[in-house]
Amino acid sequence: SANLVSHDFGWGKIEEYPGHQEIEIGLVKLYRVTGDKKYLDLAKFFLDVRGGGERYNQAYKKVTEQDSAVGHAVRAAYMYSGMADVAALTGDQKYVDAISKIWEDVVYRKLYITGGIGATGGNDGFGPPWYLPNVTAYCETCASIANVFWNYSMFLLKGDAQYYDVLEGRLYNGMA
Repeated sequence: SANLVSHDFGWGKIEEYPGHQEIEIGLVKLYRVTGDKKYLDLAKFFLDVRGGGERYNQAYKKVTEQDSAVGHAVRAAYMYSGMADVAALTGDQKYVDAISKIWEDVVYRKLYITGGIGATGGNDGFGPPWYLPNVTAYCETCASIANVFWNYSMFLLKGDAQYYDVLEGRLYNGMA
């Protein structure tokens, strides 16, 4: 399946991003297992092809130009996990800078004390900074799962315990 995706998608082929990000995570894992760089390159392609699309699926500008969490929280956290993985494996400083800014935006401005992310039910996603309503909070379990993946990837990228602190908060509170 991954070889078929690699055959059909990429620069000079079908140049589209996925509607619901997760393939980037799978492609990075496949790269780690096989050592075949085409899988890492394809994961990076699915991130780099973004720009000029919608905020809902984090395609409104290039991923390396993004500095805040927007749109659907589950899609976002899966994509951010993939960005952190690609940053760790490629050493691309633009990726490192962008994913660090986005992480800080979430942790300092868009994260419930229980670990939930995704304050708005209308788009199942992120609202503006410090918009964290209690009664209408969406905070989908899937977003907490994706946030755990993302913080694990951030830990692998930077080796800093703060990412595990956030991960454990999501694991024991947000996913429950």
